[in-house]
Amino acid sequence: MLAEAKLNDLLSVSLDYSGRVIGVTLVIASTSTCEGAAVPLSNLKEFTTAVHVRPTEMGPMPDTASYIQKLEREKEAKERGEVKDNRSILAKYWMYIVPVVILLMISSMTNPEAANGGGAGR
Repeated sequence: MLAEAKLNDLLSVSLDYSGRVIGVTLVIASTSTCEGAAVPLSNLKEFTTAVHVRPTEMGPMPDTASYIQKLEREKEAKERGEVKDNRSILAKYWMYIVPVVILLMISSMTNPEAANGGGAGR
């Protein structure tokens, strides 16, 4: 493949935050569509290697100062009683409703004669 690419290759070196090597990648960009194609010797006179050094890029830093201010404002508003809980009944009390529904479903499945109207007296 290197001969088919006319001795052209790409070497990528990945660095961590302190500049130490964490990975090396070698890519050969072959333009040939058929592997094993005949390559004239005139195309194989010198290597051409491109080296890309990729340092680790820092992501965006979180804006913690404004978030802390927002939390403090919400805490002060809650202490003054300005914040109303405007959630629906299901959102407020789902942890009580779900077990009751499950218990009702289980109790109706365990006693099928009660659902038929007590047909045991025939």
